[in-house]
Amino acid sequence: MLSVIRRFSTRSLVLGVLALSVNAAQAVGVPAEIVTAFAQAKVPMSDVALYVKPVNNRKPSLMYRADAAMGPASTMKVVTTYAGLSLLGPAYTWGTEAYVNGSLQQGILQGNLILRGGGDPRWTIERIWLMLRDLQARGVKDIRGDIVLDRRYWAETPTDPNAFDGAGYRPYNVLPDAFLANFQAIRFRLREDAGKVAITMDPALSNLKLDTDLMIGAGDCANWRDQLSVESVPTSGLKLSGLFPAGCGEQELYLSPLPPTAYLSELLRGMWRDLGGQWTGQLRDGQLTAFPGSTLLARYDSPPLSDIVRDINKFSNNTQARMVFLALGGEFQPVEQLLPQARARILDFLALQHIPTDNLILDNGSGLSRQARISARQLGMILEQAVNSPIGPELIASLPIAGIDGTMKSRLHDTPVLGQAHVKTGTLSNVKAVAGVVHTRNGAVVVVGLVNHPHAMATGEALDKLIQWAALSAAR
Repeated sequence: MLSVIRRFSTRSLVLGVLALSVNAAQAVGVPAEIVTAFAQAKVPMSDVALYVKPVNNRKPSLMYRADAAMGPASTMKVVTTYAGLSLLGPAYTWGTEAYVNGSLQQGILQGNLILRGGGDPRWTIERIWLMLRDLQARGVKDIRGDIVLDRRYWAETPTDPNAFDGAGYRPYNVLPDAFLANFQAIRFRLREDAGKVAITMDPALSNLKLDTDLMIGAGDCANWRDQLSVESVPTSGLKLSGLFPAGCGEQELYLSPLPPTAYLSELLRGMWRDLGGQWTGQLRDGQLTAFPGSTLLARYDSPPLSDIVRDINKFSNNTQARMVFLALGGEFQPVEQLLPQARARILDFLALQHIPTDNLILDNGSGLSRQARISARQLGMILEQAVNSPIGPELIASLPIAGIDGTMKSRLHDTPVLGQAHVKTGTLSNVKAVAGVVHTRNGAVVVVGLVNHPHAMATGEALDKLIQWAALSAAR
């Protein structure tokens, strides 16, 4: 009986807090439908921050706890990409350079091929293949020495990819690297075959030790990943176990279980061989300065920053965002120096834009952080400045389109906002956020919603209502 009373008292207290929160929010002008949606998600308005402002108006149409410092999750990428486009420029590129050290005659390199990494954020398999093909076209077909990687672009102290949440094999945890090969990702294709689970890998890297203990069973195909267990095994291993639902066809899973050098070593060796080349040496780290007399053979530039920001914002790529952030700090320095330099440069830039920086904590620029903080007003002011800036079209176009693509593809269908808003999303445990621009016949409207609460994951509908209200209020 006592436990029942305690449960009733706790539930009554929670309902009381929510009721007070609803009344307080409505008292300062938060629309009732938005307040109700947050209450249904069991999130008090005291853990919510909202900001809505038509770009052509002097005053916001909605401000609620707009100056509270909140965890932004991936909406912090708006800050990084805005600063990157403004300070580095839309045409900014990163370069990978190839040098030969030794005698190169009749296709045979009697020496080493040295690659100097430049932190290319989109060094994909396709672009690596084109680079290797070009090197062979330039006469390097048989490498009798090693391939040496010069990583001095970022002299990073070894960091544990498991540090954030213990899931270092997840692609979102991949750390910046001077040679970020294909985001270090492997695509696993899973399908049912004769009552068993068949798995193929792309790229197929022989140095990955894969242990599988998967069984075919009953389950929901829409949530098949929830029944799968992934475990990192020491010394380049991975274990997949659990159930794979029957009748689900072929499904894909992207994981990053290998460290950078192990991934790149096997990838380069296989691709070089497939192109008809020979290479009997090793892949190892080194510095170009240790090989006097080396000759620059070719430089391979990344796509421009204007393309990279689309990857970052549409698909919320943490690693690329961190690499842009580091580029703002400089190059050929330790990461420990680049990070504070990038933070200082962005804060100075925002101050020149008359955007307050009080309590703004940038951390690594990706939003994959428990320390990062920003207010709804600050994020809204940055978006407003972006809309009115020369790089505005580049930034806004990089944000997901409501109901159409990126992380907004499955949201706001069957609403007037479909295709009419560019919105960056953010999600972490205890954090849910949106920040973007709604396009109306009366002009652009900036909208920001930040939620920091254990039930934040349940507030997607409430944030969608905020976006719809921003559109409707501007249309009146």
